[in-house]
Amino acid sequence: MLQVSFFLNLKKYDDGKNPFEWQRESAEMGTILESLFTSGDSKNEEIIYRLTKRIAVLLSNIFPNIEKDIKELYKQRSSFVHGDFFNHIAKERKHSFNDIPLPDFGLLASQREYVRWALVIYLYLAKIIKENKEEYKSIERVMDLLEVCIIDITLREKMQNDIKLIIDLLPHRS
Repeated sequence: MLQVSFFLNLKKYDDGKNPFEWQRESAEMGTILESLFTSGDSKNEEIIYRLTKRIAVLLSNIFPNIEKDIKELYKQRSSFVHGDFFNHIAKERKHSFNDIPLPDFGLLASQREYVRWALVIYLYLAKIIKENKEEYKSIERVMDLLEVCIIDITLREKMQNDIKLIIDLLPHRS
């Protein structure tokens, strides 16, 4: 249910920006990606590394810059969540009037696209795994499959082939 709410917010974020909402947008997109690609991990360290590698296995064929962009998204998310964004505004406010940092709107649009694609393909891949357990060597979760596919190129090619149908159906923005 939480992911549905976040997904609806992605639509809302397409309609406009205000100086503070874009940081919340980054935080919510980061949360969606964390819940898909790191939820249930026994490790708490190196979250960004695991997150970017897993999402790259899934989407780098479509979005070649996804790892770099997701690292930037996570940096913006952390700045907002941990208060650095507001500390920066307070510090700069002493030296200037109304100097609120503006986002890279193109990067935010790309990141929303990544999240949309990740949600759709992830859910489709979960269905494929459930229906074809023997083909996926008894892997039960999408996240586990993505982790194995980081190293196992043959399995990655099989996964990429299996998700091609849904990828071909998704609208590509230019």
